[in-house]
Amino acid sequence: ELRERILTKIFYLGGSVALEDVLSIKIENIKFEESHIKIGDKDIFFPLHVMNDLKEFIGDRKKGYVFRGRQNDRINHTVPYRALKTVAAKLGFDENFTFKDFVKNK
Repeated sequence: ELRERILTKIFYLGGSVALEDVLSIKIENIKFEESHIKIGDKDIFFPLHVMNDLKEFIGDRKKGYVFRGRQNDRINHTVPYRALKTVAAKLGFDENFTFKDFVKNK
């Protein structure tokens, strides 16, 4: 799914970023023309393919959380966590693999 692909790219390419900070990204924090996203207190630059995925995912929305739950609030952290665990298991990764392991393996 596009959402999981974007989350994976942000964690892999964004350095040491916290899950809660990533899930709290608002559309207003994305500067498409400059190819960067404000995550927490950092401005992080991303390749064009990440920005293009974000544009597709966001669609016509102009504000609010990028990753929304059912009530248009910020998505619950357990949703991407469960998706990661499912994919990690299919790939044969250690069952203790987490989002933090993206940073450790760089």
